[in-house]
Amino acid sequence: MILIISILTLIYSSFLFSRASGTLSFREFNMCSYIFFLMLVWTFFGSIMIAYDFGVTEDRMPFDNEYRIMGWGSIMYAMIGIPIGMILVAKFFKISSMKSFLLAYKQSKWKSSLLGISYKDLKVTLYLVSGLSLIVNIGLILSSWDSLPLVNLFFKNSSFVDAYVMRNNFRLISFGNSLLNSLLVTISSMTLFSTYTFFLYYKIDKRFFDLIWFIILFVTSIALLTIDLNKGRSLFFLIGFLFLISFLNNKIKWKTLIAVSITGLILIGLTYVFFMGAYSQTFNPIELISYAFGAIKTRVLLTQISGLYYCFDIFPEKLPFIGFSSTGRFIHEIFNLNFSPDYGLLVRYLTVKGAGISGSGQYTTMFLGEAWSNFGYTGLIFSPLLVGIVIQSINIFFLRFPKNPLTLAIYTQLAINFPILSGFRSFYYPVWFLEYIALFLFIIIVGKLMTNKTKIISKIG
Repeated sequence: MILIISILTLIYSSFLFSRASGTLSFREFNMCSYIFFLMLVWTFFGSIMIAYDFGVTEDRMPFDNEYRIMGWGSIMYAMIGIPIGMILVAKFFKISSMKSFLLAYKQSKWKSSLLGISYKDLKVTLYLVSGLSLIVNIGLILSSWDSLPLVNLFFKNSSFVDAYVMRNNFRLISFGNSLLNSLLVTISSMTLFSTYTFFLYYKIDKRFFDLIWFIILFVTSIALLTIDLNKGRSLFFLIGFLFLISFLNNKIKWKTLIAVSITGLILIGLTYVFFMGAYSQTFNPIELISYAFGAIKTRVLLTQISGLYYCFDIFPEKLPFIGFSSTGRFIHEIFNLNFSPDYGLLVRYLTVKGAGISGSGQYTTMFLGEAWSNFGYTGLIFSPLLVGIVIQSINIFFLRFPKNPLTLAIYTQLAINFPILSGFRSFYYPVWFLEYIALFLFIIIVGKLMTNKTKIISKIG
């Protein structure tokens, strides 16, 4: 019965997501269709495996059957609720067909200027912004060189166990001033979207210096995403290029899609093999491939959603629902409220219990886990709708801008960083989105100043 309901849910969810996104083609990535595939791979299949107790180890997920069914049912519901929220937003904005809306954007011409900023001034601004970000990131990496987990693992003969212990305490940006930390995080993140921006500029203009700058930014971005031995962020970053290629060519060529997919699987497999120290235990290629496949299967299909089941097990029987207590440290300090992030409670509880904790020192899970931890059944029922509403609103907001490398790069960066697999509060308290808006406004303001300066100089001349 579980399998039959799952298949019917998948068919109906595919229909709804197709309407909400305009297409579910592998060759036409967009923000909403990406969420469907993300949910499908990271939550849908895993929930079925857990419900049938297939490939599940007791030490990882020692749950009663009630919680296994509850987790599976909530994920099936989310597969329906998210696209319904997206469709409601499209109707609110009077978009009768997302397919036509998306096609109109893809077929529109690239705009060299943006909001009155000329092509030259916008590009100079982006070079300045990305250059600043590059300098800050290189400085942060060099200043933390001796404590970088990746450096210790490969260049200082540390064991992978020691490197992962180091990872628990490692923070690239950890100065005493919280305002300075926030500023440096924002500047540091500019490197990632700048990589996307100059990839687009090179593909559009075919200028050699854009290619060189893109390569420099790309290498720096990969370094930033892997220095703490994180294996997932670099994969999502690479997926972002599928978005860019899709919007550049309207469709991704099959050979490109296959090549990127195979390369991505090989790279993620190699990171698991080397980061987890398997290469030091065996040199048998078959065993290494088997290890990588098993690690990816466990991490992607099972471990990512295991926190959801722990949330069902813990709240409210062992710990009370925490309501809005996990909203955000900043707003809680303003109103003098207790701040209790659910993943922090999970780490403390599971550490005492002796369950396996991820190497990052946190135990996050898909948004349904926090929705339940905070609000119980109310959170489970309404959170998928809210998630769909927020994602579609942002999707439409950016697709109504003129097609420009800057806006498309930010669109892509947003799409791959939606906290579907990490938390719910980010959808009702979207401070992270305001950071992107602030970044966009900063670039526009600097660009406007550059344009006005150019006009003044030309008038004087």
